[in-house]
Amino acid sequence: MSDPNNAGLIELRLDEGSFAIQGSASGLELAIANLLQNAVKAVRGKEAPCVLVTLGAQGQPPKEVVLSVEDNGPEISDEIFESMQAPSQSFSSKGLGFGLSIVRSIAEDHFGRLELARKPGGGLRAALVIPLERRNDDV
Repeated sequence: MSDPNNAGLIELRLDEGSFAIQGSASGLELAIANLLQNAVKAVRGKEAPCVLVTLGAQGQPPKEVVLSVEDNGPEISDEIFESMQAPSQSFSSKGLGFGLSIVRSIAEDHFGRLELARKPGGGLRAALVIPLERRNDDV
């Protein structure tokens, strides 16, 4: 991510207010780094590359924090998108390709989830969703 060619590539939008979650700082950092690296790789070579990172709470009252990473990369085929949804499935031709499986595992370790959605016209939205409070049945 420290590549100078990535300057201006990532836009960050934060909701006003503050919230706290319990969890592993190093695990969450790894999950976020994986999502950012995947998005930057997806837009590499595009004429107008864009990675949008948003962070905010959702629900009334807020029940979850959502970190969303969106890119304007190429369209994703049904076959590749299906493999992205599968646990422990690699779809990358470079590296090990287990980044999303790691993110999914970290999300689940925090009683959360990873949500993936294809964007119209190309690209992906990957959202790391973590509850603000644990439910009694999660303990």
